[in-house]
Amino acid sequence: MPCKPLCIVDTCSLIYLSDMELARRPLLRWLFDEFETVYSQFVWENEVQPHLGKMGKGGQILRRGNAGVQKVWRMPGPMQYERALFSPFSRVEQKSRCSRCGQAIMEERTVIINLGSDEDRGERHNCGVALDAVRRGNYRQVVYLTDDHHAIQKYAQPVFDIFPLGCVWSSYDLVLYLFVRHCDRMIAEDVEVVFRDLTAKAVNEERQQGISPETQQIWQQRLAAYIHKLERVAQVMKQLP
Repeated sequence: MPCKPLCIVDTCSLIYLSDMELARRPLLRWLFDEFETVYSQFVWENEVQPHLGKMGKGGQILRRGNAGVQKVWRMPGPMQYERALFSPFSRVEQKSRCSRCGQAIMEERTVIINLGSDEDRGERHNCGVALDAVRRGNYRQVVYLTDDHHAIQKYAQPVFDIFPLGCVWSSYDLVLYLFVRHCDRMIAEDVEVVFRDLTAKAVNEERQQGISPETQQIWQQRLAAYIHKLERVAQVMKQLP
């Protein structure tokens, strides 16, 4: 059984983490040292490789890491996994809001996904990697790392809500985890700077794709939530021997 936990990472998180540092180390290097980091073959060939030139030093790290293509998870019959997981497929969505309290009213809906399209195939195949890793006994639990709100709501979270495969993380979770693990090597103020830089980079990347005001607000809300978490974590860590 491998010592490191498995982390299945989405392309957007690789882009956001590239060229960013914490405690004078690249965040991608932290990621690869802490986790057995993988992605599906489709993600590598169609999403990561075409963007390596835009990732600066992060692209160089990824290129070296994939020299033997060891980070690509080659599951048997990826299309079978995709069909099994997403045809049919249901997820819990907001139906309406309560007229009295304003709380969201949720319901489970069957969703028809065009499995013949390459759109979102990387996210679907990464979900297949998560299931394959646990099903075959290679790993007991996995981390699915993504900062794509669309991918989380549409694919990752619905799958992880049904299959007890592990947890869905954002890059903020990764950085906060690193602070818990290595608080003797970094300070909370540096972690907060990374949170803010991640937010700025994500908003800038999505602005180029036509980010909506609602999505920008989500990023700001997420930043505020994780700064609050950081304060609590730092408070606890100071009390420990």
